[in-house]
Amino acid sequence: MGILSFFRKYTGNRITEKPDAKVTVSFHDYTPEELREQQYADIQEKRELQEKAALSKNGLQPQEILLLSYAPKYYTDQTDFPSFWHYKYAISNPSDVLKKLEKKGLVRQSTAAESLDNLTMQELKNVLSGQGLKVSGKKAELIERVKIEVPESVIEKSAMKKRYALTELGQAEINDNEYVVSMHKNDYGVSVLTINNIIGKNPTIAWKDSIWGELNRELLDTMKYLKDGNASPMVSIMYRQVAFLKDEGRTAEAIETLIDALHKEISIIVPQKFKIDEELFRKGIITTKEPSFVRSVEDRCSFGFSLLNGMLQSANNGGSCVDISERCRRIRFDGAIIAKDEYINLLSARISDDCELFCNICDKVQKRLS
Repeated sequence: MGILSFFRKYTGNRITEKPDAKVTVSFHDYTPEELREQQYADIQEKRELQEKAALSKNGLQPQEILLLSYAPKYYTDQTDFPSFWHYKYAISNPSDVLKKLEKKGLVRQSTAAESLDNLTMQELKNVLSGQGLKVSGKKAELIERVKIEVPESVIEKSAMKKRYALTELGQAEINDNEYVVSMHKNDYGVSVLTINNIIGKNPTIAWKDSIWGELNRELLDTMKYLKDGNASPMVSIMYRQVAFLKDEGRTAEAIETLIDALHKEISIIVPQKFKIDEELFRKGIITTKEPSFVRSVEDRCSFGFSLLNGMLQSANNGGSCVDISERCRRIRFDGAIIAKDEYINLLSARISDDCELFCNICDKVQKRLS
Protein backbone atom coordinates (compact mmCIF):
# COMPACT_ATOMS: atom_id res chain seq x y z
CA MET A 1 0.00 0.00 0.00
CA GLY A 2 1.35 3.45 -0.89
CA ILE A 3 1.98 6.02 1.82
CA LEU A 4 -0.80 8.31 0.62
CA SER A 5 -3.31 5.44 0.48
CA PHE A 6 -2.46 4.54 4.04
CA PHE A 7 -2.95 8.14 5.18
CA ARG A 8 -6.52 8.05 3.94
CA LYS A 9 -7.31 5.90 6.99
CA TYR A 10 -6.39 8.88 9.15
CA THR A 11 -8.91 11.34 7.75
CA GLY A 12 -11.00 11.51 10.93
CA ASN A 13 -14.76 11.97 11.12
CA ARG A 14 -16.74 14.84 9.72
CA ILE A 15 -18.31 17.04 12.42
CA THR A 16 -21.91 18.04 11.90
CA GLU A 17 -22.73 19.91 15.13
CA LYS A 18 -22.83 23.70 15.13
CA PRO A 19 -19.51 25.32 16.09
CA ASP A 20 -19.41 27.00 19.48
CA ALA A 21 -17.19 29.83 18.31
CA LYS A 22 -17.25 32.41 15.54
CA VAL A 23 -14.23 33.61 13.64
CA THR A 24 -14.23 36.76 11.59
CA VAL A 25 -11.56 37.05 8.90
CA SER A 26 -11.12 40.21 6.92
CA PHE A 27 -9.19 40.61 3.69
CA HIS A 28 -7.88 43.65 1.92
CA ASP A 29 -7.96 43.44 -1.84
CA TYR A 30 -5.30 45.74 -3.23
CA THR A 31 -6.50 48.10 -5.89
CA PRO A 32 -4.67 48.21 -9.25
CA GLU A 33 -3.35 51.62 -8.25
CA GLU A 34 -1.91 50.28 -4.98
CA LEU A 35 -0.26 47.39 -6.80
CA ARG A 36 1.27 49.74 -9.36
CA GLU A 37 2.61 51.97 -6.59
CA GLN A 38 4.21 48.98 -4.83
CA GLN A 39 5.75 47.72 -8.05
CA TYR A 40 7.10 51.18 -8.79
CA ALA A 41 8.61 51.43 -5.30
CA ASP A 42 10.25 47.99 -5.67
CA ILE A 43 11.73 48.89 -9.04
CA GLN A 44 13.03 52.22 -7.74
CA GLU A 45 14.70 50.46 -4.83
CA LYS A 46 16.41 48.02 -7.20
CA ARG A 47 17.66 50.86 -9.38
CA GLU A 48 19.13 52.65 -6.37
CA LEU A 49 20.98 49.47 -5.38
CA GLN A 50 22.15 48.95 -8.96
CA GLU A 51 23.67 52.44 -8.99
CA LYS A 52 25.87 51.40 -6.04
CA ALA A 53 26.98 48.15 -7.69
CA ALA A 54 30.63 47.47 -8.46
CA LEU A 55 31.13 47.80 -12.22
CA SER A 56 32.79 45.17 -14.38
CA LYS A 57 35.94 45.76 -16.45
CA ASN A 58 33.74 47.01 -19.27
CA GLY A 59 31.68 49.25 -17.00
CA LEU A 60 28.60 47.06 -16.73
CA GLN A 61 26.23 46.54 -13.82
CA PRO A 62 25.13 42.95 -12.99
CA GLN A 63 21.74 43.24 -14.74
CA GLU A 64 23.47 44.51 -17.90
CA ILE A 65 25.84 41.52 -17.84
CA LEU A 66 22.84 39.21 -17.59
CA LEU A 67 21.17 40.90 -20.57
CA LEU A 68 24.45 40.51 -22.45
CA SER A 69 24.21 36.73 -21.92
CA TYR A 70 20.67 36.79 -23.31
CA ALA A 71 21.55 38.99 -26.31
CA PRO A 72 21.85 36.11 -28.86
CA LYS A 73 18.19 35.26 -28.17
CA TYR A 74 16.95 38.68 -29.29
CA TYR A 75 16.50 40.26 -32.72
CA THR A 76 18.28 43.52 -33.45
CA ASP A 77 14.96 45.28 -34.14
CA GLN A 78 13.08 43.65 -31.25
CA THR A 79 10.97 45.91 -29.04
CA ASP A 80 8.94 43.37 -27.04
CA PHE A 81 10.85 41.68 -24.20
CA PRO A 82 9.95 39.36 -21.29
CA SER A 83 8.53 41.28 -18.32
CA PHE A 84 11.08 39.90 -15.86
CA TRP A 85 13.62 42.39 -17.19
CA HIS A 86 11.44 45.19 -15.87
CA TYR A 87 10.08 43.70 -12.65
CA LYS A 88 13.04 41.60 -11.51
CA TYR A 89 15.99 43.55 -12.89
CA ALA A 90 14.54 47.07 -13.26
CA ILE A 91 15.42 47.31 -16.97
CA SER A 92 12.53 49.21 -18.51
CA ASN A 93 13.92 49.27 -22.05
CA PRO A 94 16.21 46.29 -22.87
CA SER A 95 16.66 47.48 -26.46
CA ASP A 96 18.46 50.60 -25.20
CA VAL A 97 20.80 48.47 -23.09
CA LEU A 98 21.47 46.17 -26.06
CA LYS A 99 22.42 49.20 -28.17
CA LYS A 100 24.75 50.27 -25.35
CA LEU A 101 26.35 46.83 -25.40
CA GLU A 102 26.78 47.08 -29.17
CA LYS A 103 28.52 50.44 -28.86
CA LYS A 104 30.89 48.93 -26.31
CA GLY A 105 31.78 46.20 -28.80
CA LEU A 106 30.29 43.44 -26.67
CA VAL A 107 27.66 42.38 -29.20
CA ARG A 108 27.24 42.73 -32.95
CA GLN A 109 24.60 42.02 -35.54
CA SER A 110 24.71 38.39 -36.63
CA THR A 111 25.68 37.58 -40.20
CA ALA A 112 23.17 36.24 -42.70
CA ALA A 113 24.63 32.74 -42.37
CA GLU A 114 24.37 32.93 -38.58
CA SER A 115 20.73 33.95 -38.92
CA LEU A 116 19.60 30.99 -41.01
CA ASP A 117 18.13 29.22 -37.99
CA ASN A 118 15.53 32.03 -37.87
CA LEU A 119 14.08 30.80 -41.18
CA THR A 120 11.31 28.22 -41.31
CA MET A 121 11.73 24.86 -43.03
CA GLN A 122 9.71 26.11 -46.00
CA GLU A 123 11.79 29.28 -46.31
CA LEU A 124 15.00 27.23 -46.29
CA LYS A 125 13.58 24.93 -48.96
CA ASN A 126 12.65 27.95 -51.07
CA VAL A 127 16.25 29.22 -50.88
CA LEU A 128 17.60 25.82 -51.90
CA SER A 129 15.07 25.20 -54.66
CA GLY A 130 15.77 28.65 -56.05
CA GLN A 131 19.36 27.48 -56.58
CA GLY A 132 18.31 24.12 -57.98
CA LEU A 133 19.52 22.28 -54.89
CA LYS A 134 18.09 19.29 -53.02
CA VAL A 135 15.43 20.25 -50.41
CA SER A 136 15.18 17.01 -48.41
CA GLY A 137 16.49 16.51 -44.91
CA LYS A 138 16.13 17.91 -41.40
CA LYS A 139 16.39 21.61 -40.65
CA ALA A 140 20.01 21.37 -39.48
CA GLU A 141 20.90 19.63 -42.75
CA LEU A 142 19.12 22.28 -44.82
CA ILE A 143 20.93 25.09 -42.98
CA GLU A 144 24.31 23.41 -43.54
CA ARG A 145 23.50 22.90 -47.23
CA VAL A 146 22.57 26.59 -47.60
CA LYS A 147 25.79 27.71 -45.92
CA ILE A 148 27.95 25.54 -48.15
CA GLU A 149 26.22 25.74 -51.54
CA VAL A 150 24.24 29.03 -51.67
CA PRO A 151 26.04 32.31 -52.50
CA GLU A 152 26.35 34.80 -49.62
CA SER A 153 24.45 37.45 -51.59
CA VAL A 154 21.42 35.14 -51.87
CA ILE A 155 21.58 34.24 -48.19
CA GLU A 156 21.73 37.94 -47.31
CA LYS A 157 18.44 38.59 -49.10
CA SER A 158 16.74 35.57 -47.50
CA ALA A 159 17.79 35.95 -43.85
CA MET A 160 16.22 39.33 -43.19
CA LYS A 161 15.65 38.98 -39.42
CA LYS A 162 18.93 38.96 -37.54
CA ARG A 163 19.74 38.43 -33.91
CA TYR A 164 22.56 39.82 -31.83
CA ALA A 165 25.75 37.81 -31.59
CA LEU A 166 28.40 37.97 -28.88
CA THR A 167 31.83 39.30 -29.76
CA GLU A 168 34.96 37.80 -28.20
CA LEU A 169 34.99 40.73 -25.78
CA GLY A 170 31.35 40.07 -24.89
CA GLN A 171 31.97 36.37 -24.25
CA ALA A 172 34.96 37.25 -22.09
CA GLU A 173 32.80 39.66 -20.11
CA ILE A 174 30.31 36.86 -19.37
CA ASN A 175 33.10 34.44 -18.46
CA ASP A 176 34.65 36.96 -16.08
CA ASN A 177 31.29 37.47 -14.35
CA GLU A 178 30.04 33.91 -14.27
CA TYR A 179 28.25 34.46 -10.98
CA VAL A 180 25.65 36.76 -12.58
CA VAL A 181 24.36 34.16 -15.04
CA SER A 182 24.65 31.31 -12.54
CA MET A 183 22.68 33.14 -9.84
CA HIS A 184 19.94 33.90 -12.35
CA LYS A 185 19.61 30.21 -13.22
CA ASN A 186 19.98 28.96 -9.64
CA ASP A 187 18.10 31.11 -7.16
CA TYR A 188 19.34 30.45 -3.62
CA GLY A 189 17.55 33.48 -2.23
CA VAL A 190 20.72 35.58 -2.21
CA SER A 191 20.71 38.81 -4.19
CA VAL A 192 23.18 39.06 -7.05
CA LEU A 193 23.83 42.64 -5.90
CA THR A 194 24.85 41.33 -2.47
CA ILE A 195 27.45 39.03 -4.05
CA ASN A 196 28.51 41.84 -6.39
CA ASN A 197 29.13 44.03 -3.34
CA ILE A 198 31.17 41.33 -1.59
CA ILE A 199 33.29 40.62 -4.67
CA GLY A 200 33.73 44.34 -5.29
CA LYS A 201 35.23 44.80 -1.84
CA ASN A 202 37.29 41.60 -2.00
CA PRO A 203 37.98 40.53 -5.61
CA THR A 204 40.04 37.54 -4.50
CA ILE A 205 37.11 35.76 -2.84
CA ALA A 206 35.38 33.08 -4.91
CA TRP A 207 31.78 33.96 -5.70
CA LYS A 208 30.50 30.53 -4.65
CA ASP A 209 32.19 30.99 -1.29
CA SER A 210 30.43 34.35 -1.06
CA ILE A 211 27.03 32.72 -1.59
CA TRP A 212 27.74 30.04 1.01
CA GLY A 213 29.00 32.65 3.46
CA GLU A 214 25.89 34.75 2.95
CA LEU A 215 23.61 31.75 3.49
CA ASN A 216 25.42 30.97 6.74
CA ARG A 217 25.20 34.59 7.85
CA GLU A 218 21.45 34.56 7.25
CA LEU A 219 21.19 31.26 9.13
CA LEU A 220 22.87 32.75 12.18
CA ASP A 221 20.47 35.69 12.04
CA THR A 222 17.54 33.28 12.44
CA MET A 223 18.80 32.03 15.81
CA LYS A 224 16.89 34.84 17.53
CA TYR A 225 13.64 33.49 16.09
CA LEU A 226 14.50 29.90 17.03
CA LYS A 227 15.02 30.96 20.65
CA ASP A 228 11.43 32.23 20.62
CA GLY A 229 10.20 28.90 19.25
CA ASN A 230 9.92 30.01 15.61
CA ALA A 231 11.91 27.57 13.48
CA SER A 232 10.38 28.49 10.12
CA PRO A 233 12.94 31.18 9.08
CA MET A 234 15.84 28.83 9.89
CA VAL A 235 14.29 25.88 8.07
CA SER A 236 13.64 28.04 5.00
CA ILE A 237 17.32 28.99 4.79
CA MET A 238 18.42 25.39 5.43
CA TYR A 239 16.44 24.26 2.38
CA ARG A 240 18.24 26.94 0.35
CA GLN A 241 21.54 25.59 1.69
CA VAL A 242 20.50 22.09 0.63
CA ALA A 243 19.84 23.33 -2.91
CA PHE A 244 23.26 25.02 -3.04
CA LEU A 245 25.13 22.01 -1.65
CA LYS A 246 23.27 19.66 -4.00
CA ASP A 247 24.16 21.80 -7.04
CA GLU A 248 27.80 21.86 -5.90
CA GLY A 249 27.91 18.07 -5.68
CA ARG A 250 28.35 18.14 -1.91
CA THR A 251 25.70 15.45 -1.47
CA ALA A 252 26.71 14.22 1.98
CA GLU A 253 26.53 17.75 3.42
CA ALA A 254 23.24 18.36 1.64
CA ILE A 255 21.73 15.19 3.13
CA GLU A 256 22.93 16.09 6.63
CA THR A 257 21.50 19.61 6.34
CA LEU A 258 18.18 18.30 5.02
CA ILE A 259 17.87 15.74 7.83
CA ASP A 260 18.48 18.55 10.33
CA ALA A 261 15.84 20.74 8.62
CA LEU A 262 13.29 17.92 8.63
CA HIS A 263 13.94 17.35 12.33
CA LYS A 264 13.15 20.98 13.08
CA GLU A 265 9.98 20.71 11.04
CA ILE A 266 8.83 17.51 12.73
CA SER A 267 9.86 18.40 16.28
CA ILE A 268 8.98 22.11 16.36
CA ILE A 269 6.91 23.42 13.44
CA VAL A 270 4.52 20.48 12.99
CA PRO A 271 3.71 20.14 16.75
CA GLN A 272 2.93 23.85 16.95
CA LYS A 273 0.60 23.63 13.96
CA PHE A 274 -0.96 20.40 15.26
CA LYS A 275 -1.76 21.94 18.66
CA ILE A 276 -3.42 24.93 17.00
CA ASP A 277 -5.47 22.68 14.71
CA GLU A 278 -6.43 20.49 17.66
CA GLU A 279 -7.66 23.51 19.62
CA LEU A 280 -9.59 24.85 16.63
CA PHE A 281 -11.17 21.43 16.15
CA ARG A 282 -12.09 21.20 19.83
CA LYS A 283 -13.84 24.57 19.61
CA GLY A 284 -15.63 23.55 16.44
CA ILE A 285 -13.88 26.04 14.20
CA ILE A 286 -12.41 23.23 12.10
CA THR A 287 -15.35 21.04 11.10
CA THR A 288 -13.97 18.75 8.41
CA LYS A 289 -11.24 16.42 9.64
CA GLU A 290 -9.95 15.66 13.09
CA PRO A 291 -6.29 16.72 13.21
CA SER A 292 -3.73 13.92 13.15
CA PHE A 293 0.01 14.24 13.60
CA VAL A 294 0.75 11.80 10.79
CA ARG A 295 -1.20 13.92 8.30
CA SER A 296 0.37 17.12 9.64
CA VAL A 297 3.85 15.66 9.13
CA GLU A 298 3.02 14.57 5.60
CA ASP A 299 1.45 17.93 4.70
CA ARG A 300 4.47 19.84 5.94
CA CYS A 301 7.35 17.52 5.03
CA SER A 302 6.35 15.69 1.83
CA PHE A 303 8.70 17.81 -0.29
CA GLY A 304 11.59 17.27 2.11
CA PHE A 305 10.96 13.52 2.24
CA SER A 306 10.91 13.33 -1.56
CA LEU A 307 14.10 15.40 -1.80
CA LEU A 308 15.86 13.23 0.78
CA ASN A 309 14.78 10.03 -0.94
CA GLY A 310 16.13 11.29 -4.27
CA MET A 311 19.48 12.31 -2.81
CA LEU A 312 19.86 9.02 -0.93
CA GLN A 313 19.15 7.06 -4.11
CA SER A 314 21.62 9.18 -6.03
CA ALA A 315 24.29 8.65 -3.37
CA ASN A 316 23.67 4.91 -3.26
CA ASN A 317 23.78 4.62 -7.05
CA GLY A 318 27.07 6.49 -6.96
CA GLY A 319 28.55 3.86 -4.69
CA SER A 320 28.11 5.72 -1.40
CA CYS A 321 25.96 4.02 1.22
CA VAL A 322 24.51 6.79 3.41
CA ASP A 323 23.79 5.91 7.05
CA ILE A 324 20.92 8.13 8.22
CA SER A 325 21.93 7.75 11.87
CA GLU A 326 25.41 9.10 11.06
CA ARG A 327 23.84 12.15 9.43
CA CYS A 328 21.94 12.99 12.63
CA ARG A 329 25.10 13.77 14.56
CA ARG A 330 24.63 17.54 14.66
CA ILE A 331 21.00 17.36 15.82
CA ARG A 332 20.23 18.00 19.49
CA PHE A 333 17.53 15.62 20.67
CA ASP A 334 17.54 16.73 24.32
CA GLY A 335 14.02 17.74 25.28
CA ALA A 336 12.68 17.15 21.76
CA ILE A 337 9.20 15.70 21.30
CA ILE A 338 10.70 12.87 19.24
CA ALA A 339 13.65 10.76 20.38
CA LYS A 340 16.71 10.09 18.19
CA ASP A 341 15.88 6.43 17.53
CA GLU A 342 12.26 7.36 16.73
CA TYR A 343 13.36 10.05 14.30
CA ILE A 344 15.79 7.74 12.50
CA ASN A 345 13.13 5.04 12.26
CA LEU A 346 10.55 7.57 11.07
CA LEU A 347 12.82 8.75 8.22
CA SER A 348 13.72 5.18 7.27
CA ALA A 349 10.05 4.15 7.31
CA ARG A 350 8.99 7.09 5.15
CA ILE A 351 11.72 6.47 2.60
CA SER A 352 10.99 2.73 2.42
CA ASP A 353 7.20 3.27 2.34
CA ASP A 354 6.75 1.38 5.61
CA CYS A 355 3.40 3.05 6.31
CA GLU A 356 2.62 1.08 9.45
CA LEU A 357 5.87 1.96 11.22
CA PHE A 358 5.70 5.58 10.06
CA CYS A 359 2.18 6.05 11.36
CA ASN A 360 2.86 4.21 14.63
CA ILE A 361 5.71 6.58 15.44
CA CYS A 362 3.57 9.60 14.55
CA ASP A 363 0.74 8.28 16.73
CA LYS A 364 3.13 7.99 19.70
CA VAL A 365 4.20 11.59 19.23
CA GLN A 366 0.56 12.68 18.94
CA LYS A 367 -0.24 11.09 22.31
CA ARG A 368 2.58 13.09 23.93
CA LEU A 369 1.16 16.28 22.46
CA SER A 370 -2.47 15.64 23.43
